Amino acid sequence: MKRMWVLSILALSMMACNGQTISTPSAASSQQGSNKAQTATNAEQDKRAGVETFVEKNADNLAKFAMKFASPPGVSNKIAYILQEASDQTPKKLKDYEDLAIPPLVHLSTLRTFYEARNHAPIFLEGTNIAQAAAPLAEVLNHLESHGITSKMIDPSVWQTARETMTEDSQAQTFEFNREEKAYLVDKILEENIDIAKPEAIRDMMTAIMRDKNAMPRLRSTVLELNETMKRKDKWLAMADVLMADLVMQFARQISFNNRTHLTEEDNQLLGKRPTEQKYAQIAIQRMTPWFESLIAAMDEGSAQEVETLTKRLMPPHPAYNLLRQGREKYAQMPDWPEVKSGSMTPGKPSKTAAKLRLRLSIEGYYGGDVSEEAQATPEFEIYDRPLSAAIRAYHETHQMDFDEAKGLQKDFWTSLNIPRAMRLAQIEENLRRWHQTQIVESPYYIFINVPDFHGEVWKDGTLRHRFPTVVGNAKRACDPTTKQWKYINATPAMHARMLYLEYNPYWHVPPRIEQAEYIKKINADPNWLKNNGFEYHTEGRHTILRQLPSDSNALGRVKFIFPNPHSVFLHDTPQKGLFRHPIRAFSYGCVRVWEPLKLARLLLELDGQWKDSIETLIEDRETRRYVFKNRFDVFIDYFTVRATDDGTVYFLADPYRYVRDVLEPPSAKSLECTPQPKAWIARTPGMGDEAGADTTTGIRD
Repeated sequence: MKRMWVLSILALSMMACNGQTISTPSAASSQQGSNKAQTATNAEQDKRAGVETFVEKNADNLAKFAMKFASPPGVSNKIAYILQEASDQTPKKLKDYEDLAIPPLVHLSTLRTFYEARNHAPIFLEGTNIAQAAAPLAEVLNHLESHGITSKMIDPSVWQTARETMTEDSQAQTFEFNREEKAYLVDKILEENIDIAKPEAIRDMMTAIMRDKNAMPRLRSTVLELNETMKRKDKWLAMADVLMADLVMQFARQISFNNRTHLTEEDNQLLGKRPTEQKYAQIAIQRMTPWFESLIAAMDEGSAQEVETLTKRLMPPHPAYNLLRQGREKYAQMPDWPEVKSGSMTPGKPSKTAAKLRLRLSIEGYYGGDVSEEAQATPEFEIYDRPLSAAIRAYHETHQMDFDEAKGLQKDFWTSLNIPRAMRLAQIEENLRRWHQTQIVESPYYIFINVPDFHGEVWKDGTLRHRFPTVVGNAKRACDPTTKQWKYINATPAMHARMLYLEYNPYWHVPPRIEQAEYIKKINADPNWLKNNGFEYHTEGRHTILRQLPSDSNALGRVKFIFPNPHSVFLHDTPQKGLFRHPIRAFSYGCVRVWEPLKLARLLLELDGQWKDSIETLIEDRETRRYVFKNRFDVFIDYFTVRATDDGTVYFLADPYRYVRDVLEPPSAKSLECTPQPKAWIARTPGMGDEAGADTTTGIRD
């Protein structure tokens, strides 16, 4: 209420500054020959006329100011009561709250601390409604599903009920002064010689009127009636404020502060060797507290802009997230599509299947032609024509499938086409939830690799500078002898690292597991195999490793990019260029192979200020040359099976490691079990390398 009081004063001040009030009129110029009495009479008449004009123009503002006196102090008391009685485990029925029970408050202890510090004053209320400054957060809580958040994760229903109840008949009480009341105000101003040019003087006058029981009985009665109405609503106002605070904290944690990929050294120390959910929750609350304190400060200042800024700060810091949210909205509003059975089609020929495909593809927007009833009645609607072929081709592209019209539509196409809309929507929402655990942090310069997209991207100052195809770890499974469950042993792991250097014409240090699996028998069978195939055993210190010499056939190609990490994964060239012809490119042992790596290397060196045209000629001698980056930048590897583009196109990607599928359609425990086989498992260990061996300079495997 203090904020509203100040705002009303400011409003009156603005009226004065903008000339909306009428300043005390100056005395009329005395006319020659007029006597002093006539002059005084004219001046008084002018003054009354000016005051009457002022009252007439500002009657509404004066009435609104009077309504501010309807400010019962019960909301804070009710907030204290709710926090005292509420539980963090089970719903709690509270006195005088009809049939509505307050749900468990997830952050009860934290809420008590925050509210006690402000004497239980509300955070998000302004009068009898949610403050305008809180509008960005209220909008978020009303549309949690747009972030992939289900009601089982965060349930805003009780808060929404409290909001609806508190706003019933809670429109601001209006009051219109009648003729006699306006005359009373004019007389009051003139009798007490109040300067109408000073808002504080008008404020003091209205305050005195409201305290005088006999001054303006109709106005006082209206204010008292509003006061009683507000008293009845205090409990719902308090309920709405407390629940909103708890929901905001839940949302902030879900979308940002619960992210376990961003743990600091202090966080890891707190977790210790035996992390528990309780410890993770403690870390999330510690992260969230400064953010919520800033939010309260912004609310107290009434700054909607700062609240919106703080809300946006929670979102994953990559444009792909909001694009995917827009894609979700598209599929949420889309009608369900019918199943289309496979059938043969010949270009230029009519087919019932062609007509059904045209209708089916139009629902997702792949076919943009006329599908009205009139169009369906024409013979042309059943012809397999070029527009339909283009729609089919576009569908293949957005689902990572090859399309050869001469070979016809394959089984994978029909299987994909008939996945229900509800499942597509579920896939989008699960990927939104995966974004809440993204590796990406705020960064001006980084490489982003999305494993299922089989592409990498270079981002600089918020702009996509380069996008390049990749080959990632294959989906080979082996039985983990420790857990006795199947595991993708070559999966490219999600991570955040920092790029250290690139190296032209690198050696390939063969990992022990690849040496044992692919080379040891050949080496033992042929004493000349190493020399004939460009390999050698190399000893540094106490370590001897198998390595491949720089050449066109080297497994790492012409260049590698090193960002030290526990998984020993890096980017590199490959002599197996043919693998890039496939739309789904999960073929490596875990490292990321890059299309046109020399182009990527040049770009990175240019951005680092190290590129010289002479490098192109210099590296042709096949000598190993390393360039350490002056400015280390971020490398993010993540796993999202759906992405959306600026034009609204949604791409449904492969799920090589079944990370998304296993969430949406959990496998049985039995299907995950396996029996370890001797020599079938070679565990990856830190520093062991994936497609490379030891690097004594950096301590990593490359």
